[in-house]
Parts: sequence; structure tokens; C-alpha cells
Amino acid sequence: MIGILLGHAFDDQIVESIYKNNEDYCLFSTGAVSQKYPVPYLQTLRIYDFAGTVISTDIPTSILVSRLKMPSKKYFYIRSLEWVGFKPLIYEELKSIYLNKELELIVSNKKDYDLIKSLFREPKYIVQDWNFSEIKND
Repeated sequence: MIGILLGHAFDDQIVESIYKNNEDYCLFSTGAVSQKYPVPYLQTLRIYDFAGTVISTDIPTSILVSRLKMPSKKYFYIRSLEWVGFKPLIYEELKSIYLNKELELIVSNKKDYDLIKSLFREPKYIVQDWNFSEIKND
């Protein structure tokens, strides 16, 4: 099973893409999931007991996932380079996530793949539309 850890704020498009493109998964978040899509959902606190594969979805969730002991595998799904507008941009903070050997990197497009590979390290996968079927078999 794959546990997908969303931040507090996310839109229905994300939940819809996860719902349409995946099987055998659970969403974790402190935010409320729309009942429009019948997805398995637990509060973020339950991630501490989750022993499957975990995918973080932003910098704060990646910090949390990097500290977890139970997951069998840990990934960081990079859909946008959220840190581009940070002022000040502190490379050491980014390095602690993007170079963390416990977190395999996943990007959503080739452009981000090339940039992340140049700045930090090579991402393991390019995953579009939240379709984690390839990772499930890893």
C-alpha cells in the first residue's frame, strides 16, 4: 500500500487525479478531503503507524516523512519548485531534503527532472498526474 501525505491545503484536482490513477493507497492530511471522491483517508497523525511506502508532496511533508521510522520506502513527489520564490532562499535547508538518502525523489516533468538533477541529485522517477503505479512495483 502507498500512503500519500498531502499538506493542509490542496485542491480537488489533486484528489481526483489520485483517485483516478491509483489503487491500493491511502491519503493522509490535516486538511479535509472532499466527499466527491471516495478515497481512503486518515489524519496526518496516523502516518506514524504506517509501514508501507510513503510519498510526501511538499517541503513540510518531506521533513516529516524523513523523520519517520516505520515506512518501508520514502519518496518526495516534486510537482512544483515551491522554493523558487523563497526569500531568503537557504540552500542548506533544501539540501537537507533533496539530498536526504532516505527520500527518493520523484518529479512530475522532464524540465524539473533536469533541474533537480543539476542542483541536487537524479530523481528516480518521472510521474505525471499522480499515477504511482510504477512505484508500487518498486
